[in-house]
Amino acid sequence: MRLLLPIVSCFVLATPALAQTVDADGAARLTDSLSRYVGKDAFDRKILAVAPEAGAYRLSFDIEPLAAMLPAKAKVKFDISPFSVLVKPLSDGKWDVVGDTIPDGALETEGPNGRQSMKWTVSDGRFAGVYDPALAAFPTASGSHAGMAVASRDAAGDMQSTTGAGTFRSTGVAAQGGGVDISFNQSVADFVQNMQVAAEAGGATMPVTLKAASLTLEGTGKGYRTSQLLDLVAFGVANSDEAKLKANQAELKRLLLTALPMWNRLDGTYRFGDLDVTTPVGNFGAKTVSFGFGMDGVVQNATVSYKIGLASLAIPTGAAGVERHAAADRCRPQSRRCRFRFPGYGKKGDR
Repeated sequence: MRLLLPIVSCFVLATPALAQTVDADGAARLTDSLSRYVGKDAFDRKILAVAPEAGAYRLSFDIEPLAAMLPAKAKVKFDISPFSVLVKPLSDGKWDVVGDTIPDGALETEGPNGRQSMKWTVSDGRFAGVYDPALAAFPTASGSHAGMAVASRDAAGDMQSTTGAGTFRSTGVAAQGGGVDISFNQSVADFVQNMQVAAEAGGATMPVTLKAASLTLEGTGKGYRTSQLLDLVAFGVANSDEAKLKANQAELKRLLLTALPMWNRLDGTYRFGDLDVTTPVGNFGAKTVSFGFGMDGVVQNATVSYKIGLASLAIPTGAAGVERHAAADRCRPQSRRCRFRFPGYGKKGDR
């Protein structure tokens, strides 16, 4: 299950847009600002480019120069279409951002279990949002696509999935205790996934088809330390060689402590609506199937939790060992919570 995510959220527009004039000098300033987080080489090698266009700046991305830098013996290949977004400075210091959600692409790697490959295409994917440098986040963002297709192959089997139209919305607001509270909602229609599943590598495969009238993802992030995490990214870019990294250990420690606990809480839930699973032993189904996951930030006695929910479960007649559950009209969500400790770090909520 591979869902569309707004790649544009990683565009670090750290310079406030207030009173900026859109011209070549403004493009140079934006380039310098972005270089703090991606490195000057990204612009020198034409992986990224900034140019003024119709009262805005076009940020262009071309992965081909990066792929050309890989050594011949590298066990990874990728081919991602060039794409771009338009960023327009607003009078209040924020940036208006519009563009593609995700480019088409393909990835191939060679691992211990053999070759793995994935290819994806997105039809008419669009993104629009407002980026606030003070938050280092998007207060509002939304997007849509007409359809998506993904195909992958590995030692365990093949997979092809498609979806119909989909949308997403997200919000970000300053959290009372610091950081940003983020919410995210995404939905796609007509999810279909065909798989050839092998019980073991190289063994015989079994066809399995999943269909769902809808697939949704709802997520929240509480107290996400966006600005502090970006400071860590900038530190990594500025201290990429070993000598600088060793010389600036004290600064790295300071930045890490400032960023803790990274976030207060992350939660997300995937939900299938009207799920039907076709297998050689018959059809399984459910009105809804949900998978939830959550975790605290880096605090003492942090917790990780998960939840699985089923409603109106249907089991094929004769499926060994599970017939007795078929009559259940609803399976109540099951949840588990576990704790883990970070040695040397204070109590929950300490900084």
